[in-house]
Amino acid sequence: MNKYEVISSPKRKRGIPGSLVLVLVFIIAFAAAGANIELRRSVEENESAVVLLLRFEGLAYQLSAFEWESISEGQISSEIVEGVQSTRDEMEQIMGELEQLYPNSENLRLVRQFYATYNSAITEEFKLITAGDLNQARLVDEQQVDPAFVVFIQALTSDRDAYSAKANQVENINSFGSLLVLSFTVAAITLLLLRFQKAQTAIEEAAAEQKALARHQEDFRLLNEMGNELRICPTVAESYTVIANYAQRLFPNVSGALYIINTVDGIFETVITWGETPPELPGRGLSPDKCLALRQGQIYTSEDSTSHGGLCPYLGQPKPEDYLCVPMLAQGKTLGILHLRRSKSLQTSELQSADAMVVLKRELSETVAEHIALAIANLKLQETLQYQVVRDPLTSLFNRRYMEETFKRELDRAARRKMDIGIMMLDIDNFKHFNDTFGHMAGDAVLIKLSSLLRAFVRGEDISCRYGGEEFLLILPEASLQNTHQRAGQLKNEIQCMSVNYQDQLLSGITVSIGIACFPEHGDTIESLLFAADSALYRAKNEGRNRLAIA
Repeated sequence: MNKYEVISSPKRKRGIPGSLVLVLVFIIAFAAAGANIELRRSVEENESAVVLLLRFEGLAYQLSAFEWESISEGQISSEIVEGVQSTRDEMEQIMGELEQLYPNSENLRLVRQFYATYNSAITEEFKLITAGDLNQARLVDEQQVDPAFVVFIQALTSDRDAYSAKANQVENINSFGSLLVLSFTVAAITLLLLRFQKAQTAIEEAAAEQKALARHQEDFRLLNEMGNELRICPTVAESYTVIANYAQRLFPNVSGALYIINTVDGIFETVITWGETPPELPGRGLSPDKCLALRQGQIYTSEDSTSHGGLCPYLGQPKPEDYLCVPMLAQGKTLGILHLRRSKSLQTSELQSADAMVVLKRELSETVAEHIALAIANLKLQETLQYQVVRDPLTSLFNRRYMEETFKRELDRAARRKMDIGIMMLDIDNFKHFNDTFGHMAGDAVLIKLSSLLRAFVRGEDISCRYGGEEFLLILPEASLQNTHQRAGQLKNEIQCMSVNYQDQLLSGITVSIGIACFPEHGDTIESLLFAADSALYRAKNEGRNRLAIA
């Protein structure tokens, strides 16, 4: 008996049978795979919850827009009623889907509670508007609707962040589970004495799957980061830079462009491009009726060119071999197009890889387009609301509230620098008689035309606002009394030459009386300066109208 037999003999007596080891390996591998599938399902549920909450937040802002529009107009149109009902129905449907996913969620219970409070406040406000009690409606808006909306949005954001964090946490556990499945699979293959080449192939496939999973996790992380940065963008224009930055990270080896609709003429214009070979639209923009993606209302790729009769006419020459166009929709409206195409610098060996093929990024591109569309729609809504806060809705001039805030700042600056501020208060002569003769719509046309003239007349640092019904106020920083008087004369003459074409009728002979005051000669507070200018305006009226008067 040699030494190897002496050593190996006891081991065989104490060893576990090979078939039992194989069974145990398969049992453990099967259990790990089942756990992995359950983790994957949990990740998908959390990701679905995040997407549903994003849609729910967008609808909340849409409902807020309807509420703001109704209280601004002082009435509730049938379009607003239909829009509010449709939005509420869709929000209720989304909340139902979330509660099916998480029937015992305390966070969702709080979201529903805050949504019910906000919804109840809006309903009360709508009742007051319908009854014509606008003052009480605005009080309800300030004391109940706005605070309830803030709490509701905070609850939504907190809930969404919680689901995102949970998804990331489960993804990490899922990666460990995938590694465990891979380990036991390799062990089983080893015990079955498969050829080394076959085992190597299985390992490579598992590694590719892990790489795809890691890429998916990275994409999800980047989408969350992009969403967070877009949420804090103050304007739509600043969001475009954020979108270009994350598009290059989400789609490596890809060039692209973002086309956004111009609401004035309905033409899609290029707002941002990225990559080494970004596409350029021909002429001044893209007509929606000629874009194949928009005509179909769905994603369009280079693989669709044969079945749809050729490439999109807007792709330029030479035609890209690998591209896709994704329509961006939000709140039932088409906002733009996300276009992606393969970069030209890739080597021949890289052209068929998953990272290089643009058409393989279809699902990711649709998700990115949804995030971008929702973010842009929300930012546009915020800009619209901000515009309505400081602007007069008829004339688009600054309103009285904005004037008072800005005037105080200009007075402080002028006092520090020992500079003058000129003030003009204008009033259209005999405007009531004009309205009675031609109608209020004609009067509105005159106000709009005069406002346009004022915007063209003032300097960039000047402030023009609608002070009252037919009264306007101009604040001219660093303008002396003499300069203000000279400019007032020029303005009066320009207005006297102004004419308005209303319903094929030429309205002319429009004149204004102007009261002039100056800081610090006529006062050092808003109240004293406005009183001085108003008194001068009253004197100009009494002296025959269509003239200037200095305080």
